[in-house]
Amino acid sequence: MTDRVNGVNVRKLSAATDCVRWTSYSPQNSLNAVNVAAYTTLTDCLDFCASQRRCVAVDFTTAGSPCWLHFDVAALLPENTYRVEGITQFIINRQCSSNRKLPQGPLLSVFV
Repeated sequence: MTDRVNGVNVRKLSAATDCVRWTSYSPQNSLNAVNVAAYTTLTDCLDFCASQRRCVAVDFTTAGSPCWLHFDVAALLPENTYRVEGITQFIINRQCSSNRKLPQGPLLSVFV
């Protein structure tokens, strides 16, 4: 399955939703996010991030183009994170409830 994102075809991977958990921080956003204009609802934005193996977080805003994805855990470090009203950041945890674990960035283990 493919989606068209910002004029580019992106292969959408199926997400193991039982292995995806979100932690939200509001108001908060981080540097170096990639806008995904094709997704305008929170559910669609989170689902798309979960389907992308390298996605580590979502910044969702109530103004303008709402869906912004992060692909680098370094963006989530305190020195790259800011308090911005109207933006909620969602950090993904891909650890399954069973013994099987999916790959995750080193910073994400802090949020387990």
